[in-house]
Amino acid sequence: MAERSVETSTGLTRNIGSHELQAYWRDGAVILHDIVATSWIDRLRAATEELMADPAVPGLDYADDGGPRFFTLVYAWRYHPTFREWALNGPLVDLTRQVLPQATSLTLFFDQIFARESATTKTTPFHQDAPYIPVTGIDHHLRHWVPLDVVTARSGAVHYLRGSHRGPTYRARSFDPSNSVANRYDTVEEFLELPDFEARYDDHDWLIGEVEPGDVILHHPRTVHGSRPATDAVPRRAVTTNYVDEEVRWEPRPGHAFHNEALMGHQPFPELSAGDRIHGELFPRVWSAQTRQRSPSTGNDDVG
Repeated sequence: MAERSVETSTGLTRNIGSHELQAYWRDGAVILHDIVATSWIDRLRAATEELMADPAVPGLDYADDGGPRFFTLVYAWRYHPTFREWALNGPLVDLTRQVLPQATSLTLFFDQIFARESATTKTTPFHQDAPYIPVTGIDHHLRHWVPLDVVTARSGAVHYLRGSHRGPTYRARSFDPSNSVANRYDTVEEFLELPDFEARYDDHDWLIGEVEPGDVILHHPRTVHGSRPATDAVPRRAVTTNYVDEEVRWEPRPGHAFHNEALMGHQPFPELSAGDRIHGELFPRVWSAQTRQRSPSTGNDDVG
């Protein structure tokens, strides 16, 4: 691997390239190689290990079979100072501004840890994120997937269906059919039934997210993605951080992620009405063009 770039004052090692930006909007997913300083990755890895070892942390085990864990924690920024600094003041704020240059403000929507321990056999079924997210303006919602380990196709890389973000939104499915929110997803009639992408995997054009620490995968919330069985017994840990700009509005519906008490129940339910801009305790403002600087806020300012 070539020598890494020097971290800039923005916290990135480089800016996103025009060809990468074009690929994101064309394909719905793009890999940005060597863009985050390894010092950040080291800190996130240590913080993840601390959170996984803390029995008081309300993490969820997607594996839940008594074997190696597939640990996840939503709103990690509210449980560890490293994740708080990363989410509110880290390099992805500047990266988001580069992808959404017309934005006048950026708000943290949520972050999440996905940590598969060595020899975990649990996969992530193919799905879109959009049907789980109760908002409009989905093109203004940016999701960053940051690996903490080397990820290959054999260790559980995420597969992204190129161009699927330009297609329909499919109905959400619970990864755990026994979950209390599972039946609510079927009531969202405006979304189509999710096809069996695994059964016809070879008929599609996939971007396989083989990455190293320091890379970032951007993917659109409507892009179909998931992981296939891992054959290498190595850990695959990653952090996702999601930001929205002022064009995004709250859109309550019967089934969405905030109704999933097993995943989200450790945080207060958002006190938002249909059409509200995203604001409140769970959604701090991280940048505003009015101040021309980062401005983390956990209040209800600038709403409407």
